[in-house]
Amino acid sequence: MKIKDRIALYFTLISTSMLFAVLCVIYFTFMKFLEADFFERLTDRTMVTAKLYLEADEISRDALNDVRHKYLQKLNGEVTRIYDYKNRATFIGDSAQYWSKATIEKVRKNKRLKYTDGERQVVGIYYKDNQGDFVILASATDQGSHDRLVKLLRIMIFVFVLISLIVLLLSRWIAEKMLKPLKKFMTEVKQIGLENMEFRVEESDTKDEINLIAKNFNHLMNELEQAFILQKTFVANASHELRTPVTRMMMAAELALSKERDVTAYQKVIHSILDDAEKMDHIITGLLALAKMDMELINSQLFPIQLNSLLLKIQEEWQQQKNLKIEIIDNLKDDQPM
Repeated sequence: MKIKDRIALYFTLISTSMLFAVLCVIYFTFMKFLEADFFERLTDRTMVTAKLYLEADEISRDALNDVRHKYLQKLNGEVTRIYDYKNRATFIGDSAQYWSKATIEKVRKNKRLKYTDGERQVVGIYYKDNQGDFVILASATDQGSHDRLVKLLRIMIFVFVLISLIVLLLSRWIAEKMLKPLKKFMTEVKQIGLENMEFRVEESDTKDEINLIAKNFNHLMNELEQAFILQKTFVANASHELRTPVTRMMMAAELALSKERDVTAYQKVIHSILDDAEKMDHIITGLLALAKMDMELINSQLFPIQLNSLLLKIQEEWQQQKNLKIEIIDNLKDDQPM
């Protein structure tokens, strides 16, 4: 996989993961909000029921039922019960027990109770009245909130897919734009060969990593160019210096083999070939030393030296080794360093 594709993939994965986390937080927050809101509606329903049936003593039961159905919105699967101190359903026409005595006693003990029973949400309150102590329980299914959550989930899935595609396309465009200098660098590198070792890639004024790679590459090319030049120079010098002694050796051997000669003549030819071989050995040693010095010169660092001390050292060595006298003439003024 190319770097461009990897960058686009990683950027898309990070962005979509963050988007997915945000959408999940929004979804579950909205779900909890709807659940709490429905619990509040059920609580209000129990309070309204208590006010209607327990405090409105002068109104008949049928009138209360009419008011309740007329002004209170019917919830999906709504069940409301009022239980007296004997845990019996009362007031409301339907006298079915519906909730167990354990649940009723739990409401009586805790004063308030909220819980979820499958898809149903249940709210219970303990209500004290002049007619006695009552427990009011209400239960319903929040179908409206369920439908809203389904719609919200569909919208979120659509938004997630759409934004993921947009982020993928944008990340590929951004990655391609970011790697454009690298692509240009690779194109320029392909142009370099043995015939144009002097070619250098273009360096920009930016301080990014690609420009640093270009600078290091140009520095490496300078080193390689110097190495190739030294190699060519060494081969040329070796060929020039070795051609003469090799030619003399071949001529001497051919002349010796051209006719019969005495032992003294052969020895003279052999001594001549031996002298030429020694000269070749000195030449090869010198060429190797020169090549070594050139390599050291490439990697050397310039620093100031005392020229007079160096000249005095050379004068002393030549006088000791070769018994040669070198006269050093100093034409510099006294105030000029040497």
